[in-house]
Amino acid sequence: MSITRIEMAQIIAIAQGWEPSLSIAANVAAESMGRRRTHLLVSYGSMRLPIHAVNASRIISAVRVWEPQPPRNVEPVEYILTPQAPIYGAEEVWELLTRRTHVLENVSYT
Repeated sequence: MSITRIEMAQIIAIAQGWEPSLSIAANVAAESMGRRRTHLLVSYGSMRLPIHAVNASRIISAVRVWEPQPPRNVEPVEYILTPQAPIYGAEEVWELLTRRTHVLENVSYT
């Protein structure tokens, strides 16, 4: 089932309130610098979102990846990923992040 724009806004609002669970280093795309190495924080969890049309709800897993201290004059990295499979812990997060090579490269724990 796809995620609507309204649901994505709810997911972002909830995920931005989560405390970081992991700290990683990764290469990220940077317009002016090609690729750059940076420190990122990661939080993850699941949430219940209402399906108003049928008076029900569904569980969505999400992973938030963000750059707490970006270089000056550089837009900070922030991604909200909503994988198809549930996220139960750091292993699933790690697998998701290392598979998303178009998002992050050379990911390592810090």
